Amino acid sequence: MKVILKLLNEEYEAVGDNAQEALNKLDVKGFTKLKSFITIQDKEKEKVIFLSPLQTNRLLSQHPVIKKVAVKQLALRIE
Repeated sequence: MKVILKLLNEEYEAVGDNAQEALNKLDVKGFTKLKSFITIQDKEKEKVIFLSPLQTNRLLSQHPVIKKVAVKQLALRIE
């Protein structure tokens, strides 16, 4: 599974066996309190999800608990 995060004219990619693993591998430094789009690509399907500034900040948080909850919530939206 491949995850592409579009944040300010930049694209960040991560690959994993499932959505949670790929989301955990995203590594973005800098401006995280912005709107973003995340594209989840599986073998035969693709899904684009809009993330609010708060959701983006939580997904890219350095705090392990906040990030874990955000990844779990986003993974549930993907399925």
